Amino acid sequence: MHNGEISGNTSGHDGGGVSAGTVIMHNGKISGNDSSHYVGGGVSTANFTMYDGEISGNTAHWNGGGVFINFGRKCYNTCRNN
Repeated sequence: MHNGEISGNTSGHDGGGVSAGTVIMHNGKISGNDSSHYVGGGVSTANFTMYDGEISGNTAHWNGGGVFINFGRKCYNTCRNN
């Protein structure tokens, strides 16, 4: 994702905003998403890389309200997870 926004989504399982094997985010915003029955309100992924951006106001029933990562993560520059 480049400079995009993912907001206001709901998932019945995992990844309210995004559910993918690999997520690379460049200065975007993921907010207000919900995973009502499992993990990763904003993002559920195996590999996550973030270059700037914001992840805020996401909720999950179990783990990872903002981001649930099954494997590895990288965060460069200014990364905020509120």
